[in-house]
Amino acid sequence: MTMKRSTLAPAAVIAAVIILLSAVLITIGITYATEQEPPLPDASSSVSAGSDASGMLSEPSQPSSDSSAPDDESSDAGEYEESADTSSVPELGQSIPAMSAGTFNSVDTQYCILYDVTHDAVLYSKNSTERAYPASVTKLLTAAVASDYCDLDTPFTVGDELDFVQPHSSLAYLEKGQRLTFEGLLDAMLLPSGNDAAYVMACGVGRIAANDPSLSVIDAVALFVDLMNQKASELGCLDSHFSNPDGYHHDDHYTTAYDMARIAVACLKIEPVARSCAKTVGRAVFLSGEDITWSSTNKLLGSYRYATGLKTGSTDEAGPCLAASAEKDGTTLVAILFNAADSYSRYDDATTLFTEGFQYVETFFPAQ
Repeated sequence: MTMKRSTLAPAAVIAAVIILLSAVLITIGITYATEQEPPLPDASSSVSAGSDASGMLSEPSQPSSDSSAPDDESSDAGEYEESADTSSVPELGQSIPAMSAGTFNSVDTQYCILYDVTHDAVLYSKNSTERAYPASVTKLLTAAVASDYCDLDTPFTVGDELDFVQPHSSLAYLEKGQRLTFEGLLDAMLLPSGNDAAYVMACGVGRIAANDPSLSVIDAVALFVDLMNQKASELGCLDSHFSNPDGYHHDDHYTTAYDMARIAVACLKIEPVARSCAKTVGRAVFLSGEDITWSSTNKLLGSYRYATGLKTGSTDEAGPCLAASAEKDGTTLVAILFNAADSYSRYDDATTLFTEGFQYVETFFPAQ
């Protein structure tokens, strides 16, 4: 009996060990499977996620009226070094660290971004990926799209598209039957912020794109708006949708400061557009004989010594807006400001952003 017990005991121990090891291996396998990170969502979505073939959004969410962000967006994309999420925040670049948010405590504009074009770095942002109404800053995109189809001397004839201009719009005071070049039309749209000029441009370019000079006004403008959304998508805008060429308020016409920074940078690379945006006064002699002079609505030009452009905008819903550019010692900065406290503070806020931004950049890249 003693020998029988001594041979059975080791066998029982071995069996128990095998069972225990099997249980451990199964547990490890389950734990490993459940702890794997899910794949990152695709960040290369189109300009209007959820848009149908017509380019119109189905039940778009509205721009926030307070500082809270939509559920799928960061509430503050400015602190990249602490909370960057590349699956939802479109990266413009970060060659140097972002500036401290405390530097800009005096900036009251609700949505803004400061971007160093030369060194590809977001220096500061505030609610920059939240949706906002851009008002007439929209016309930068209108100019960029039209530049793809026009030469400086491309002729335009003012027509029935003036009937699309909404009441109380800013105007270049164009009249039906007048004829002018694309170069003159750029000034008419970008300096006095002429909504009439924006529709003349949209209608003319729509017909050029369709290769159909008889295309109706409504179809030509609709085609141009489609081209606007295509262009925004090509530029990497991730949360923008445009419904008209002039920025007159529409609930389905929105962008973000981040997206508009991309558009502004693109416009700086289009020489005729950049040149027009830099003018304080522009004169055009029309093909039909009129001699017209316009003054820029952008009061940053002339008041801030390094300012080089770009475009103002304002509606009741959007608030005072400004896309601004400045150049100093070989460094170009772009600032986008949506819904400033008032018409004057947008310029004060832009000046603060630029002044602090240039000083900060010089600590990394001293002026030669």
